[in-house]
Amino acid sequence: MSEQEFQISEQEFQEFQALVQHIEGTETNNFFELAKILGRDPLKDFVGADLSGTDLSGGKLSNADLHHVDLSNAFLSGADLSGADLSGADLSGADLSGADLSGADLSGADLSGSKINNATKLDFQWHLAWENAQKRISKISQAEKEIEPLIGKELIKRVKELGKLSKGQKAKACGYYTKTKNGVERVNMMRFLNALVDAEGIQLDSLPSTSKYGGRSANSRRISVNSNGNLLISSAYTKQMALQPGDEFEIILGQKHIYLKKLEREVGSNSNVKQLSQVK
Repeated sequence: MSEQEFQISEQEFQEFQALVQHIEGTETNNFFELAKILGRDPLKDFVGADLSGTDLSGGKLSNADLHHVDLSNAFLSGADLSGADLSGADLSGADLSGADLSGADLSGADLSGSKINNATKLDFQWHLAWENAQKRISKISQAEKEIEPLIGKELIKRVKELGKLSKGQKAKACGYYTKTKNGVERVNMMRFLNALVDAEGIQLDSLPSTSKYGGRSANSRRISVNSNGNLLISSAYTKQMALQPGDEFEIILGQKHIYLKKLEREVGSNSNVKQLSQVK
């Protein structure tokens, strides 16, 4: 997009600032109160919105248009969703305990991992869909139990195979999760997304991906000056370039960088010079 497309009038900017200040000044985190402040109607103005993890418990959302809304891990206990359009919505992991979903349209909705109880009102066909979703998740969990995190082409292939599952479920199925001492599973979404970026070969910046143990990878591009004032380069680079003891390098200093260039063993030859590292 061009810069012109992002331009707004002075009046629009002032109205936006006033709205931000109004929101910052409020002491509530209630979704319905915030929607009122923003002048939004919860029954029709959130189509396709990301409401994941939002607390909508007890909300009056009868006949609401919520198709393709991300309600994953949302709190909907006791909410009135009767007659609501939830087609294509992501309800994975949502708490639907005691919610009224009678007459709601759940076609294409993701119900995997969602919670219902005897007080939940759910039409028969959607109750069957909910049961099938839980069985599917159970099979995936069993098949992917304790797997090593996938990387590269295998990761991309697996993500495509998982189809319409939520981001969290895909991350878990690809091995990007940990278990606490209490057995609670926690998805590491950041590691998962970083691995996808690496798998696609996209270099966003000079910072490396983290290893599965939380540290930097062997090919980390960030080093620091030690207490002796020296810079040490990982052996991963020397091995990758098949360097031998005695190989010499020319040091070229820039304003904010250091270049190391390998010198050929033959005297007078400056061709095929290889760049080893750039430290910013």
